[in-house]
Amino acid sequence: MTMERREEERLFVRSWEEYGLAEPPGLRVLNVSSKGLALKSAQPLGPRDSLIRLELPLPGRFRLLPVRAKVVWEARASGDGSDPFPLEYGLAFSGMGETETLILDAYLEFLRRDAQIAKLGPVREKIERIQREIEIAHAQEERKAATYLH
Repeated sequence: MTMERREEERLFVRSWEEYGLAEPPGLRVLNVSSKGLALKSAQPLGPRDSLIRLELPLPGRFRLLPVRAKVVWEARASGDGSDPFPLEYGLAFSGMGETETLILDAYLEFLRRDAQIAKLGPVREKIERIQREIEIAHAQEERKAATYLH
């Protein structure tokens, strides 16, 4: 199967549980763009070109974003059959109004910031480790100085 490359930036979605949200039942969203999303599903969503409705959980004031989307592609995950979400779909948003588009844009900005923060995680951990090492070395030097003063 050949999938077209989207021109839109695809933003990775970590588990909604990490954001303190409940995942849509039977679905796991993989990535989102301003034009659509890729997801894994426990059950078939419908054939190619069919329209479906789903609600994307969102952080912040707007808890759910109801969207209509057209199935653009579908694939079955390969493996031993243990995947609880064996079906993969590419969906294109359809008929979004101005309000939904503004909410989606804000959500995409949240995902961009979240991705930047995730990249900074290892750097922050390294800085914290170095800071602890400096504090330990400083405490050791203070102890040495205190023994010379007595």
